[in-house]
Amino acid sequence: MSGTIPISNSGILKESLNPDTDKLFIAKESHKGRILYIHVNGNFIYTSGFDQFIRKWEIVYVSKSKTYEIEFRKSFRGHRDEVRQVFIVPGTNTLISCSGDDNVIIWEDDPNSLITNPKKNINVDSSITSMLLSKDKKHLVVATYE
Repeated sequence: MSGTIPISNSGILKESLNPDTDKLFIAKESHKGRILYIHVNGNFIYTSGFDQFIRKWEIVYVSKSKTYEIEFRKSFRGHRDEVRQVFIVPGTNTLISCSGDDNVIIWEDDPNSLITNPKKNINVDSSITSMLLSKDKKHLVVATYE
């Protein structure tokens, strides 16, 4: 399971999923304000929103009930405005996020830590609307309002 889904509705992820009947994740109450982006990477879901946070969730299969549970794992805090997009660099523990605060932040997602601080902050002097990583993972392209 991997991919990226942009959404714009508010709100925790549906707490239980039946693999036979539920075909999508419902996002609600995981952020204060609207969720702007969801990125799925294996069994992990990263959400970003207006509250300046990135949240990490894990999809866990519960064999007793034959359902999937969505469990909160951690928050990433470092932006000063809405977080418009977040994704993990394939094959790494590196996350990249962009925000209306003119910054791209590179994070190292240490699985043993509940607190994750920015590894690197790149200011582009303009409000960022979206970003894209090249296939070779060497170049990051950002779109801005200007």
